[in-house]
Formats: sequence, C-alpha cells, structure tokens
Amino acid sequence: MSQQPNILFLLTDQQRYDSLGCNGAPVCQTPALDNLAATGMRFTKAYTPIALCSPARGSLLTGLYPHNHGQLSNMGNFNGVFGEQILNKPAYPQLLKAAGYNVASIGKWHLAKQGDTEFWGYDKWHPYNEWHQWLRDDGIDFRIDRDAVQPFEWGGDAPFYGKLPLPAERTMEAWTADKTIELINRYSGSDKPFMIAANFFGPHFPYAVPEPYDTMYDPDTVERWAILTNNSSTNR
Repeated sequence: MSQQPNILFLLTDQQRYDSLGCNGAPVCQTPALDNLAATGMRFTKAYTPIALCSPARGSLLTGLYPHNHGQLSNMGNFNGVFGEQILNKPAYPQLLKAAGYNVASIGKWHLAKQGDTEFWGYDKWHPYNEWHQWLRDDGIDFRIDRDAVQPFEWGGDAPFYGKLPLPAERTMEAWTADKTIELINRYSGSDKPFMIAANFFGPHFPYAVPEPYDTMYDPDTVERWAILTNNSSTNR
C-alpha cells in the first residue's frame, strides 16, 4: 500500500490568471508561485464556476456547481435564503478526516459555521478573527473593514488602494503563512498524513500593501485592460 501524501492547499482570493509570472504576467513578479508551478502540475484551462466568493468556495469544498450545493450568494450580504444550504453536502475535509488525515484550515472562510471544527472535520482551525485578536493583544488598533477597505463596498473614508498601515510581518498574509508553517512542523511528527488549507485574503481589495512592496511597481508600466479602452465594445 502506497503512503498517503501530505496536502498543502494554498488558496488566494480574486487572483487573475495573468497576474502570475509563470503565466506570462508582464509586470507582476511572483517567484515563489513560479517555482511551485515549475515543480508541480499546472491547470491552464481551469475556470471558477461562479464569480462570487461564497458560492465558489462552496464548490471547492464539495466539488459541486453552486446550483447543486445551494450556496448561491455571498455570506453576510444578501444571504437570507441560501446561507445554510451547503451544510447538508459532503465536503472534502470530512472525507480526508475519515481517511485518517490530520486536517486544518487557516485564514479566510466566508461560509457557514466558521470555526466549527467538529462539523467540517478540521482538527485545527485558525480563522481571521484570531489575527485581529493577535493585533489587539499587542496594542494595535486595526480592522481591515474600517481602516483599509474601499468606501464603495463598506462606506467610510478608507482608501481603495495605497500603503497598508501595518508592517509586512503583521499582515493577514504573513499571519496565514506563519500559522501554516507552525502546523506543518506540528504535523510532521505525526504518523498520520496531513491536509492544510491556507486561505489567503489577497489580492482581494483593498489593494493596500505594506512597505516596501507599496513602491515595488511603477503604475505607468501597468497596461489598461482592453475592455477599458475599447469604446466600441463597452458601449454596445
């Protein structure tokens, strides 16, 4: 019987195919992801089943289209009808748990029963409210929805893009990576295989990044998308 492989599932949010160097990005520099692509398998014709976060995440969990798993809108927005539908469908963490895996989730979730390790089958769950508490414990008063989210979505005066008022080591992304490394080290001493889902917040808006990355690119080198400059197509 072959040994069951460990699984590290890295999920970014709203990241375009052409923002990766391995896919020919003309400006973005993504050396770590390019290295993963060079040493692993790439799916060059994979598409999201829907352009909304919660339904797409439901499809990743269940392997079903949104009209089959029932999560048809985003959690927390206009979700009075569809919020709990996915709860009666089998999800891959539960199946891996039953197969003898240590199973963990870190970071963004955006579905029902966040943090419910027993229901979803996770042994460890580190949602982003732990990141907020980690900041508060060190006297840092920062909330992404108040201090760094564009006003068109949530209101207020926060910018749509710019420099994040946190050092790089305090960002959601750094916290997610650090928690993932901690769990890899912990599970490496176990005789059971592991699956760790590291769910990163970015590059979802707000497009605010810490120093020194806020000056990494010259805006003038980024070409406008064709749909923004082709008046004949956008006016039809």
